[in-house]
Amino acid sequence: MSMAGGLTVAGDLRTALGGLNASIVDIARLSVSTAETVQSSEIPVKDSQRALRGVIKVATLMLDAREEAIKTLDCMLVIKGKSDQTETDFGCTPGMPATEMPMMTGAPQAFT
Repeated sequence: MSMAGGLTVAGDLRTALGGLNASIVDIARLSVSTAETVQSSEIPVKDSQRALRGVIKVATLMLDAREEAIKTLDCMLVIKGKSDQTETDFGCTPGMPATEMPMMTGAPQAFT
């Protein structure tokens, strides 16, 4: 793995996780506004149920996507640990304590 490649991947992972986090915040706001609208209106119950279920489904999918992104980050850290950049800190794990880093045989935990 080259230094440039590692830095690019780290930056892209930060951007992707930041985007997912922002989307989760947005969908949480949408959930609240939808629920408040349903509560204060006379939308037919079947229609309001479909709307609420749809918003919650999107929220669930966003959380699932974030979980997959974290698994991908773990995979990339393992790959990095097996490369010639093992001890290089690319800074791609904001908010992830060292205790949550994936274990790598023979590689130092130099990712925080």
